[in-house]
Amino acid sequence: MNKKDLKKCLVKAKGQAGKVAKKAFSIAKKFNPCSIKFGQCVDIKISKHGVKIIYFVIAVCFISLICTGLGFLTTTLLFFLMLTIWFFRDPERVLPDKKNVVVSPCDGLILKIETASLPEELNSDDSSEYTKISTFMNVTDMHVQRIPVDGTIKQIEYIKGTFINASFDKASKDNERNLVLMEAKNGDTICIVQIAGFVARRIVCDVKKDEVCKVGERYGMIKFGSRIELYIPKRYKVEVLAGQRLVCGETVVASWK
Repeated sequence: MNKKDLKKCLVKAKGQAGKVAKKAFSIAKKFNPCSIKFGQCVDIKISKHGVKIIYFVIAVCFISLICTGLGFLTTTLLFFLMLTIWFFRDPERVLPDKKNVVVSPCDGLILKIETASLPEELNSDDSSEYTKISTFMNVTDMHVQRIPVDGTIKQIEYIKGTFINASFDKASKDNERNLVLMEAKNGDTICIVQIAGFVARRIVCDVKKDEVCKVGERYGMIKFGSRIELYIPKRYKVEVLAGQRLVCGETVVASWK
């Protein structure tokens, strides 16, 4: 392809990609989450935080298809598109039909369960001991987070930091993170910490201070590999074990009487 033909191709691709992107962004504003359907059998619900990214990748695939055809580059981009759709999936979850329980705020693998104080960044006067459940989410896990109990958001603290592997313990202190302190409906204190990882570079938190939340509601997302730390009162009975996999909004991690 000579320079003249390449220029025509790029101009044509730019115009088509612009139309695709414009339509994609208008769709992104209407759906939360939206759905991507493949025929009659597959219907993948997508988080609102991934819709624009997915349609941007679609636009890039479209440009590649026009300019290079269905070659290596386009095939690679299409594979990346499938991975992106899978990463931003946001399936509906069925809450456990139980009272006085804490449900998992995320998908992932429990790294450890230990006794700890609330994070010092909260500057809390509460010196009580809490049970801290640390969960690692790899890039194949669903990355939307949900509220673990009914309650009210009392404090939100965003902390800048590094992006080391979220499976390391020092990620709790060094990595970029977002702390959400809740007062549960029963008056107890619950804390959820979103921690960015080596691949994850953006934490999203949709709740605000003094907002009343229901258990199982979506409240945030960490993009591409991360860690969640859940602090619950020491008197709660822990219902999970280290090494166990959690299902966001469904697995009961603790209970109280």
